[in-house]
Amino acid sequence: MIRVNLSRVDNSSKNLMKSMKNKVVEIDKMINEKTGEGSDFLGWLDYAKNLKSSEIKRINKTAERIQKNCDVLVVIGIGGSYLGSKAVIDAINGIVNQSPCKVVYMGQTLSPTYTFQMLEYLKDKKIAINVISKSGTTLEPSIAFRLVSELAKKCWGPKKYAKYVVATTDAKKGALHQMAFAEGFEEYVIPDDVGGRYSVFTPVGLIPMAVAGVDISSFIAGVVEGSNEYSSPVLDENEAYKYAVLRYVEKVKNKISVEFLITYEPHFVALAEWWKQLFGESEGKNKKGLLPASLCFTTDLHSMGQFCQEGTPCFFETTIAVGKYQNDVTIPKTLVNLDKLNYLAGKSLSQVEDVAISSTLDAHFVDGKHDNALIEISEMNPFTLGKLMFFFCKACAMSAYLLEINPFNQPGVEIYKARMKDLLKKL
Repeated sequence: MIRVNLSRVDNSSKNLMKSMKNKVVEIDKMINEKTGEGSDFLGWLDYAKNLKSSEIKRINKTAERIQKNCDVLVVIGIGGSYLGSKAVIDAINGIVNQSPCKVVYMGQTLSPTYTFQMLEYLKDKKIAINVISKSGTTLEPSIAFRLVSELAKKCWGPKKYAKYVVATTDAKKGALHQMAFAEGFEEYVIPDDVGGRYSVFTPVGLIPMAVAGVDISSFIAGVVEGSNEYSSPVLDENEAYKYAVLRYVEKVKNKISVEFLITYEPHFVALAEWWKQLFGESEGKNKKGLLPASLCFTTDLHSMGQFCQEGTPCFFETTIAVGKYQNDVTIPKTLVNLDKLNYLAGKSLSQVEDVAISSTLDAHFVDGKHDNALIEISEMNPFTLGKLMFFFCKACAMSAYLLEINPFNQPGVEIYKARMKDLLKKL
């Protein structure tokens, strides 16, 4: 179950949302009929429904081979090529990953320190590589692949290393596709009609998830349920559209410029990073769009809590709350009780966190006068996470179209790349 709870959203905002019902119907038709700007990249809408069981079996077989023979899978990619899988793996497995085959990430940064330290870590490991790129020429992953390929060749030998390289790339063109054909890498396809930030439902996300032990069949089943559940054009019946319309009202009607996505679990931080790319890259155009920012409470209540309570009123908050925690801890009783916490003895940490969530929501809404939406999830598992990520993707499409923005391009990203390329040639 995923529900958008608007009980801590001002009535004026909710009334404005109701006035958008007809516009939502109009845009929903545009999405389904693929007549909107950028509609060539709506392949993610039905990808999970059309995904063949044979492809899931092939991915699981690849994952089993890597798990059996390797210590580490190095996922090489940037942006949507790694954020989705990291979001899922962290959210399901936790920060301290106990999987026999560890998943690490390279090619998402140009940091020489991070890259050096990662290469040092990998030196004595049996490594597999999943390199993810449509073109195969993106700077960060291309440099990382050169470096890690050298380690793989030393590990397995120059003739055998290709058995442990998986390329996720374009089906017919591009440097990585050509390299995969020449070297004999196992190859998976990034669909032409799915952009990177919407690609978590494809082999881009599924291969690393499977290696990390995530049940990808359950994840895909959740995506399918989400695609069914969030198909109604009726605003009152579609939780994803409720969230999208709330964002529009906050930005356009209430003149809010920032949305804080609030999580209370450190292992959901990567999920928030994925969300930031999804909405930031989809809506950050034409001087429009909310600035997507994220905070992890209660940690950030001790750094940003003051701003959230009494700072510049430029934001609203959306909190992800999970009904059933994956794990729990009981608070013990002590004889001395110097910390004065024996009144909590025997209580679970989940009970304490639940109180922290409700108290913060009330403080920021009642006293701070900020709208606070609550996305309630019954529990966090592969199924509900697949559904949640589809929820966000569908909401993002609606939200961007409400702003009259193409949700699927990213022209501004190319500007810095062109400048950087010119300067690099002068080194």
